[in-house]
Amino acid sequence: TFVKAGLAGQLLAVGCTLPVNQYYKANAGGDRRNAERIKAKQASLKMSVTNMFGVAKPPRILSVAVYPEALPAYYYCAYGARPGEDVAEYPDEHMTLVVDLGEFTCDLAIVTTGNEIQDIATYEHGVHRMVERFRALLMRDSTALGLPDLSSASAPTLKALINRGYFGSTVPTPEAVANRIDVTSQVREAADSLNELIRDDIHKMIRGKEAVLTRIVFVGGGAHWLREHATAWHSVVDIPAEPEKAISRGVHLLLEQQRTAILARAAEALTE
Repeated sequence: TFVKAGLAGQLLAVGCTLPVNQYYKANAGGDRRNAERIKAKQASLKMSVTNMFGVAKPPRILSVAVYPEALPAYYYCAYGARPGEDVAEYPDEHMTLVVDLGEFTCDLAIVTTGNEIQDIATYEHGVHRMVERFRALLMRDSTALGLPDLSSASAPTLKALINRGYFGSTVPTPEAVANRIDVTSQVREAADSLNELIRDDIHKMIRGKEAVLTRIVFVGGGAHWLREHATAWHSVVDIPAEPEKAISRGVHLLLEQQRTAILARAAEALTE
């Protein structure tokens, strides 16, 4: 992938992430970081792969910084440039819950003053739960709606229906539009179902901390589908315009903080 990005033979400082439940050890005292897992991630990215035809020279990896996903997500939302977005001020002293909704999991992490991660939890309440609930609802209402059997429909097909809100052709002709079958009611019900699961997870995480929770940050690809629901999770909920890019943008910001040190290492490497 580095070569495809036009980075063949270049000196690179790489930033990447691990899910919070992999970056940290469960119930560990002292340094909770999972050093073995972090080193394995670094080693996999530093491993040189040579093109079998010798056409492309692999890049030289100077360093690999590994972050727990919640940290760059918070960092981007708090400090990143977000033109056109109405963002409430992020105070220096805070307790923030980061909710990262992915395909198969929902990762929760409490980030506190000094960007310290205080607590973490991972639940298998990802987007797939909403997709499967949506499938069940379509099957339940298939006769009333006049739908074909969708029991074996693929996840991408069901996601497309969720995003569209209707079954039928996307061609905007009057005939095609007239033959579409509206499924927005089933989409809402499926979203409500996933929202209830995540709300329960959040309540478990912040129990006893409600009075001092500054805000909730909601990121990940699944945030698009629960954007409206999430506004009821707390009095202050921050959802970036492109929540699926929050983590990668945060990693870039964190690496930018190390620019001077990275350039110094690069200069040394070029003289070797």
